[in-house]
Amino acid sequence: MSRAGLARAEGQVVTSTSATSQVLIQQLDSTTGQLTPAQITVANLFSGGADTPTLNAGASGTQGNINIYPSTASKGHLNITAADNSGDTTTSIVNASQAGARTYTIPDAGTDASFILTAGNQTIAGNKTLTGTTEADVLKVGSSGTVGAFNVFPTTASKGSIRILAADSAGDTVTTITNASQAAARAYTIPDAGADASFVMTAGTQSVGGAKTFTSDLTTTTSNVIIGTAGKGVQIKEGSNARMGTSTLTSGTVTVSNTSVTANTRIFLSRYSPEASTALGTLSVGTVVASTSFVIDSRNPTDATVQTNDVSVVHWILVEPAA
Repeated sequence: MSRAGLARAEGQVVTSTSATSQVLIQQLDSTTGQLTPAQITVANLFSGGADTPTLNAGASGTQGNINIYPSTASKGHLNITAADNSGDTTTSIVNASQAGARTYTIPDAGTDASFILTAGNQTIAGNKTLTGTTEADVLKVGSSGTVGAFNVFPTTASKGSIRILAADSAGDTVTTITNASQAAARAYTIPDAGADASFVMTAGTQSVGGAKTFTSDLTTTTSNVIIGTAGKGVQIKEGSNARMGTSTLTSGTVTVSNTSVTANTRIFLSRYSPEASTALGTLSVGTVVASTSFVIDSRNPTDATVQTNDVSVVHWILVEPAA
């Protein structure tokens, strides 16, 4: 005889761990239309027996629900419902060993949402604030056709942030930012350029604005240094031991102290002003003492002797051949 329909409680809950503890009810018999006695026992409410109970809500092919209510009336309830799996498998929710009492809260996500799990692919929406260290093999921000941005904030509030943002490439390619092998910990600082600017790269054609000071040698190995704008040129600092300067002949000669001169230095001379000279000779380089000095002479073009009547102001520049 099949039974279905309404049931009403007729007895009382018997509190015991015995498998025969029961709640007496009456159930409507759909065939006779009469109420007949029925019972729910601890044994058939829990599978596995009263000592090792498993609470079943529903059965295979019949959906079950567990509703848990708060202390205040008409304030909703928590509903636990099973959905179809791809096979006849069991999904278990199990706690890890806890060092103390814990309360884990389900926030109001503002819409239907899923829990974030430690495995599997998921799309996470909404703003998430992470206050600890987060590690990831690959961090994906946005998706193809949906722009993503990565914001990094300093320790002081309202002091800006660094935003890493992807722009459109010519094709569906990946731009990778990676470090070279570092011999020690390094801090690389982005200065305030005063306007929008780009990083200078080791390849490609770029225009570099602003004054750049290089504290070591600037070497070009496969190309030329080109000054492509009329009115622009090379500027060399003058002064003690400089690579460019001005000297005045005395009786046709002058010794210039300069510790930057070497045995290989190419010394270029030009007469700036004859001053009170009564005769002008041909300017030439005399004795060079590496790391010490070089001599400028004015030579008589006839016999190559020093032209003692030449007291000209001479400009000079020192250039080293490349290795």
